[in-house]
Amino acid sequence: RISGSSSSSSSSRGSNSHLDRTPAQRIISRRRGGSRNERTKKSRQNYTRSSSRSKTTSSQESNLGVTPTNNESDGKKKGNNAETTPILGGAAGATSSTPGLPQNAPIKRKLMILPGSGGGAGINTSHDQTSSGKISSSSSNNKNSGLLSSRVKTDNISVVPFQLNDASAAAVRTAKSTAAGQIIKENNDDNEEAEDCGDTKDGGGAAFRHNIERMRDLRVQTAYQQFEDLRNVLGTMALGYKLLCQFKCKEAVEKFQELKAPHAHSGWVLCCLGKCYFEMVNYPKSVQVFRLARQLEPYRSEGLEYFSTSLWHLKNEVELSYLAQSAVEFDKMSPLTWIVVGNCLSLQKEHDTALKFFRRAIQLDPHNAWAYTLSAHEFVANEDFEKALCGFRQAIGENPRHYNAWYGMGNIYFRQEKYDLAAYHFQRALKINNRNTVLYCYLGMVLHSSDKCDEALKNLTKAEQLEPTNSLAKYQKANVFFSLQRYHEALEVLNQVRDFAPREASVHFLMGKVCKRLGRINDAILHFTTTLDLNPKDKNVVKSAIDKLHCGDNESQSSEEF
Repeated sequence: RISGSSSSSSSSRGSNSHLDRTPAQRIISRRRGGSRNERTKKSRQNYTRSSSRSKTTSSQESNLGVTPTNNESDGKKKGNNAETTPILGGAAGATSSTPGLPQNAPIKRKLMILPGSGGGAGINTSHDQTSSGKISSSSSNNKNSGLLSSRVKTDNISVVPFQLNDASAAAVRTAKSTAAGQIIKENNDDNEEAEDCGDTKDGGGAAFRHNIERMRDLRVQTAYQQFEDLRNVLGTMALGYKLLCQFKCKEAVEKFQELKAPHAHSGWVLCCLGKCYFEMVNYPKSVQVFRLARQLEPYRSEGLEYFSTSLWHLKNEVELSYLAQSAVEFDKMSPLTWIVVGNCLSLQKEHDTALKFFRRAIQLDPHNAWAYTLSAHEFVANEDFEKALCGFRQAIGENPRHYNAWYGMGNIYFRQEKYDLAAYHFQRALKINNRNTVLYCYLGMVLHSSDKCDEALKNLTKAEQLEPTNSLAKYQKANVFFSLQRYHEALEVLNQVRDFAPREASVHFLMGKVCKRLGRINDAILHFTTTLDLNPKDKNVVKSAIDKLHCGDNESQSSEEF
């Protein structure tokens, strides 16, 4: 700040006055930019540089419509130590005087050229100007502009100080950051938007509010529609998964197929579909769906136990080996990886090695019922029924709804000819999954072995209804008809089975026995010969049946097993 003292008072401080100051005063002086004399020197240098640019600034102001004024004579009349400045917000021509200033002390002002009485182009520019000597002011008589403007004479440069009143305060604050021409353009754009929206004086405000409300309602409707779509998608997925857990696989497949393409082709939905087809004993379709899921999400480990077991049933050794290798490369710490490896080795008849990998899966996940079940099946393949029963019981302990373990225990008791225990376990499995045709087939076989042929026929018919292409159910049904001496019905069913499995030796052998009972000796010989070609290992049984064609020992032939 300049205190307003005379030049003699400002020069009373010597050049070495800073030596008399305390250290704290020196530090403050350095932070302020040096001593007062040093700051005065800097101001004079700035004034010299500004004077060199006066001609260029004068030409720019003439282009902006600002006309320089010659009020220097008025300033001289008022003395060297007096300054007249316009009073902001006051009346036109109002001035205020400042105490005398040093004659050579420069004055630094923040000046702005605004659209005023000179008819300028309205461009907002700021300049740092310095002046010395006498300054005079003259009031402007522009009544149209809301600004009280006065022209300040500084080295033949006429500028308008930054002055504003209450009416134009907001506009001037905006003009500090943007050019006046840009402000005018934005105002014009706002007016055009208001006119487009109907915001005019003749009741357009109501139309504008109506448009805003309509847009708000449209956004609400769009958000509500999106919420409904999301709820429908999640509801369909949840219902399909619920049906899958209840083993209602056909209904679950229908639900999952209701999903649209982006959701229906997700990895989770495809894995659920693969499980559905697996439970429906449709292994080719299950493998097809799991392949698609692996293409979309190659690193998804969920469902690998079903995928590998489906490949095991289809005897697809090559693809199962590739699946095991890729699973090991991806995650060695996943129990599903070692289940896939165990299924691969089981298909290659390496049951002992497969058991090691199933145990590894159990170590990684002690609550995995599928690993216990598969290891128990390997014990069954090695005819170690006690360990197999222990494995199935552990699986049931981890998951009481794991019907595969109930089926495994029933199968062991069936092979041990404990038909009552076998029937009990098969019935327990059917209570969990009453849509599985294999369970109905094995229950029918147990009942047939217990001489309960009528109940056996009911279960086998149920299995055939659930899966019309199930050749095992048809074959066992023909066996029951043969035991009931209903040979024509048995032969009719066997012809259907032959169409599904033309290279099944047991089907031709049973057809030969039925033809012998019907007196068709030539057809019987033909079927026995076909059986011998398809399965040479049982040639002794087949030759014995051929030798007894003309014996009439029906009772001995009916007890033969193939």
